[in-house]
Amino acid sequence: MRTKKTFRLSFDSILGLSVNAVLTAIALWNIVSAFLGNITVDSMIARLGMASACVANLFSGHRSIRMLLFVVAVILIIAATVIYIHNANNV
Repeated sequence: MRTKKTFRLSFDSILGLSVNAVLTAIALWNIVSAFLGNITVDSMIARLGMASACVANLFSGHRSIRMLLFVVAVILIIAATVIYIHNANNV
């Protein structure tokens, strides 16, 4: 007897796919708006750091890539904060 194979997505896989789609959209929006908008350098660096953190969440199975992207995100956000404070004190 032959059985028909059906492809069914579980709730967890649908939730995982939707979270990955949202994180990808947030990362792309941050990168595109950083280059197209008229924003300051510190804001651009912070947006790229946030995009890096969002992309890091997409690589949940690859621990070394995820950790590297999180370190890059933290460094970029700290650099943006230092630039912002430096510019605020010089005004």
